[in-house]
Amino acid sequence: MLIQGAKSDLVEFDRRLRAIAPEGQVPRPFLCRGSPLGCDVFLVGINPGTDTPLWHHWSLEKGCDKDGWLADYLGRHGRLKPTRARIERICESAGRDRVLETNVFHVPSARERQLPKADRRTGVFDFLLETLRPRVMFVHGRSAVAVKRLSSGDGHDHRGADSISPTPDACPLCPRT
Repeated sequence: MLIQGAKSDLVEFDRRLRAIAPEGQVPRPFLCRGSPLGCDVFLVGINPGTDTPLWHHWSLEKGCDKDGWLADYLGRHGRLKPTRARIERICESAGRDRVLETNVFHVPSARERQLPKADRRTGVFDFLLETLRPRVMFVHGRSAVAVKRLSSGDGHDHRGADSISPTPDACPLCPRT
């Protein structure tokens, strides 16, 4: 885990992220406003629906320029697609600067079923979860909840849940021991 805040921490985060999500190979490993360090809310889907890249909107000086990314997205699509519109409403409600959007699988596809099995790897998601350690995780989509449930190791069935905690002891659906 990185100590939150220092520029050297962002440099280390960038170095480690690029090792597992190289620019040009992974279009959008995550999306946030500014530095991902300190984002304590994760919004997690199954995989990106579009290939609008992050890397043109990422710098060590400013972190992630989400407004620039959104302008690029709108230039490609002309409008917010329904899922993107819902994501933006959730981010506004949760606190724009606290939310990091990511996906269980980092490879984009228009539909989940179009994502090849070979591209269903969780390395980027695992890195973000381990490194940033969010306090709250909103997992949307039946498949994303199922994959997160399998990776959580808590043994509790989270199907039908709107959100689950990143740690079993804080999960409102898990039985207390």
